[in-house]
Formats: sequence, structure tokens, C-alpha cells
Amino acid sequence: MDCGLELEMPVKTWLQKLTDESSLWFNAIKAEDDGDPVKAAEYYLMDAKQCLKEQAITRAALSCSCAANCMVKTSNSSEAMKLYHAAGEMYRENAEKTMGNSIREALWSLQEAYENFVLSEDNDSAQNMHDRYVSLATRISPFFGVEESLQTLGFKRLTLDHTKILAQSKAKAVKLSPQLQDLIEEIVNRSQVQSKNEVFDPKRIMGAISADRGSNLDEKSIVS
Repeated sequence: MDCGLELEMPVKTWLQKLTDESSLWFNAIKAEDDGDPVKAAEYYLMDAKQCLKEQAITRAALSCSCAANCMVKTSNSSEAMKLYHAAGEMYRENAEKTMGNSIREALWSLQEAYENFVLSEDNDSAQNMHDRYVSLATRISPFFGVEESLQTLGFKRLTLDHTKILAQSKAKAVKLSPQLQDLIEEIVNRSQVQSKNEVFDPKRIMGAISADRGSNLDEKSIVS
């Protein structure tokens, strides 16, 4: 019955979406908890694909990195490194996009990009993310040295446990479904295209920093 009232549809929060049994993220976690990393990786990458369509880059990167973790569990080390690298590219993309809007999110994204590039064993890209982080951190804290700035801002250096990775790589790899292989290829190809188009503009850094080394802009929340 129409009583002339307009009912507002409830809007799901990010946390509610993650715990919604119909969500791809929820089903990925459930599959992982049930001991099925292959199916979990499929859900994670489908979620990443959906998030990219919605321009939710950091959520897509997180799902991609989780899928990489699943590939490590199945001893598919090559696919794992490809996905870690793709996640790194997504975090790098987000750092560039948010540089002029939120210094905090840009620093966080550079940290995440650095860690994923280390996991993908791309030392050059990892060093590049480290250098960009240092460049931004020292501009914010000019009276601190590099190491002091990194420590103050919480930058974490990452080292790989190569012994553990080598042991897993020697195990027999679990066969991947054609659907999962297609998803990996699609996500990886997308990250390669974005990497070629990526441009780092130092002017955006300086434009975001005020005279007192704070932000000229209202800081946005990292999780949206």
C-alpha cells in the first residue's frame, strides 16, 4: 500500500559487505577457512575485478594480495609472484592518485606497494617505492634524518624468508582451474597496462604539503 512515504533503502557499510554471506570476499574467506585455497583465490580475484570496476583500488589490491597468499599455499609460486606484483601496481596507482589529496593515504599506499613488490621479488620496483616514500617523508619531517623519518612514520622494512618459500616451491603445485587461470591473466594484464601509464609527478607532493609541513588538504580515510 502506497501511503505517500518514501522509504530509504539501507546502505551497507564496508564492514557489512565483508561479512555478507553473498559477498565474494566473505566466500573467499570461508573457502580459505575450509582448506580450499584454489576456490578462495577465485573468489578473491573476482572480488578484485569487481572492485576495479568500482574504482575501489585499495580493496582490489588487498583481494589480489590475498589471492597471491593462496597461490603460495598451493605451491604455485610463479602465479603468486605475478599476483603480488599486480597488487603492488595497484597500490602504486593509488599512491599516485591520492598524492594531491591525502598524504597519509599516499604514504600508506607506498608502504603496501613496497611490501608487495618485495614479495614478488621485484627489487627495483620495491626500491623505487622506498625512495618515493623517503622523498615524501623527508619533506614532511625536514628536521629528521631519513631513518628517523621512516621510524616516526612507521615504515616497515620487509625481508623474505627464502627458506620457507623455497620449501613451498619444491612441493607439488596444485592444479588450477581454467577459470582461475583466466582471472590471474586478466588481473596481471591490467596491472601491466597501468604500470606503463603510471606517471610520478613531484609537483603534486609539494602542492599537498603546507609551509608547516602539514597537509594543505583535508585528509581522507584510507578505508572507504
